[in-house]
Amino acid sequence: MRTKYWLLGVVAVLASIAGACAGSGSGPTLEGYFKELARTEREADERQAEHKFKPDFDSGTDPLDQVRGWFHEFVAIERQRAEALAEIEPPPEAAAAHAELVTAAADLTDILEREIGRIDDIDTTSELQQFIDQPVDESDPAAQDASRRLDAACSALRDVALRYDVSVTLSC
Repeated sequence: MRTKYWLLGVVAVLASIAGACAGSGSGPTLEGYFKELARTEREADERQAEHKFKPDFDSGTDPLDQVRGWFHEFVAIERQRAEALAEIEPPPEAAAAHAELVTAAADLTDILEREIGRIDDIDTTSELQQFIDQPVDESDPAAQDASRRLDAACSALRDVALRYDVSVTLSC
């Protein structure tokens, strides 16, 4: 009887060890993380490239409304980019830089949404031209800070890739 309990104990310990070993490598890899990050960036960049302003002056829609719609769609694509970045699970080696990338991208998108929201108050083409020339207040400390943090997070991720010899091209 003792042998039976001893054998069950050994099997339980071996099963625990096997489970722990199987779980230790199941998290995201750096290679997989950077592939997912690059895919997310590439897809958002492609959506923005396809999102060209094509005014249709014969449609009966106010050209100013068409411009407003274009800017709002631009921001929506950037919001989707920020949300997609937040869904990526980084490995421990990239976790801190990824967290800052996600936070900075979300902050920048919030600022962009706020600033683009001003377009709804534009009534004339001269106001529109001023807006197009500078859609985001570049002197805004929050925008400068978010942009700086985004650049720093991207640089930190490049450093992680270099440190671990992962080949990646980041568009940020």
